[in-house]
Amino acid sequence: MNSCQKSCALLLAGVVLAVPGSAGARSSHEKINKKKLERAVQHFSLGRTFVSQGNRDGAVGEYREALRNESQEPYWYLALGDALERQGKLQEAL
Repeated sequence: MNSCQKSCALLLAGVVLAVPGSAGARSSHEKINKKKLERAVQHFSLGRTFVSQGNRDGAVGEYREALRNESQEPYWYLALGDALERQGKLQEAL
C-alpha cells in the first residue's frame, strides 16, 4: 500500500468514525458516507494514475469527480489545481 492509499484509508476511517447521530441513523448515514468516500478515493487514485501517465485531461476529470463525492478534502483541491496549472489553465487553477 503506497502512502496515498494509506492516507485515503485513514481519511475513510476518520470520516466513518466522525459521523454523528443515533446508532440506527448513524449506521445508515455511515453507509452512504462510506460509499461516497470510497467512490471519491477511487476517482482520486485514478486521477493520480492519469497524472503519472501524462494524461492531465483524464486527471482533471477524475479529481473533479472525487470532489463531487467528497468536497472536504483539501489535498484533492491541490491536486486539481496542480493538474490545471500543468495544462496552462491558470485562472481555473486558482
